[in-house]
Amino acid sequence: NVQCGGGITTAALAQGLAYAVAQGAKVINMSLGVSGNPGDAELEAALDRAAESAVLVAAAGNTSGDGVYYPASNPNVIAVGALGARDDELACYSARPNDTRKRALDIVAPGGAGAGACPGATSDEDLLVLAPGGGYQRSAGTSEAAPLVSGVAALMRAANPALTAAQTRERLLASVDRSGGLPRLDAEAAMRAATR
Repeated sequence: NVQCGGGITTAALAQGLAYAVAQGAKVINMSLGVSGNPGDAELEAALDRAAESAVLVAAAGNTSGDGVYYPASNPNVIAVGALGARDDELACYSARPNDTRKRALDIVAPGGAGAGACPGATSDEDLLVLAPGGGYQRSAGTSEAAPLVSGVAALMRAANPALTAAQTRERLLASVDRSGGLPRLDAEAAMRAATR
């Protein structure tokens, strides 16, 4: 039982996955993570079971030198990195593969420029998100990028309810825009892929 970020333990995450699947969730977003694999067999089994019916999406992590965080590093999970202010570059904080943790990012989406973390980044380049207790605030991170991917996956499954979780994942990842060298989320292409 290990902390996964935000006070969430691996046991609580496993329980949450089981609950979401029991409620019929078709897409599960996990904007949390821990550096390295905690080695929790119960969580691994919960991820395997959840992936049978739901598209699993997770933030890759906000430490560029540590490799992709867990659970994003699990092969059943879509690992989401963050684009900074320029769509063709990873944000300076975004997790990425390294020499010891080679798990690649599956997809990247806007995550904000990272004011305070990335040189030259300003808060007006960060994403506008809901603030705790109401209102809005500026924020940046792979936790902000992952829900964009989850949202597109949910739209795909709504547009074509016959798609399985595996088919949705496959079509989403096949529809990315690689013109800038990174697998960028392309919502329009994903929706076309879902309904073909």
